[in-house]
Amino acid sequence: MKVLDKVAGDLVEMSNLGLVRQREAARRFFVKVSVTRPYVLTDGERKKRIPPKQAAALFALMCKPLVSVADLSEIFWPNPDAMPDTWVSAAKQHIHHLRRALLEFGVDVENVYGRGWRLPTLPNR
Repeated sequence: MKVLDKVAGDLVEMSNLGLVRQREAARRFFVKVSVTRPYVLTDGERKKRIPPKQAAALFALMCKPLVSVADLSEIFWPNPDAMPDTWVSAAKQHIHHLRRALLEFGVDVENVYGRGWRLPTLPNR
């Protein structure tokens, strides 16, 4: 899990740049996630803990416009020898659980059929 902590830390640094550029959008996006263990989603009133792999997937979604299954495999299993035979379904399962957690806060991760997932875009004002 130390690898996931490093990946999450690197992704948070990159996502902070994106959030600065989208300051108005960030104000309207009320869900926050802690960047240290335990990883917690919060909207100020409710809190929900998420596992490290779901947090890493969320950080990837914050950094990239589109995250594919291949992207997730590189994040979850940086050593290809450690990758399980069922890595595709395992990666999809982590996204499924992350989506359910985010839905509790009103954020729906969009599925781009055959390509991956992305966070919803907010309309320009």
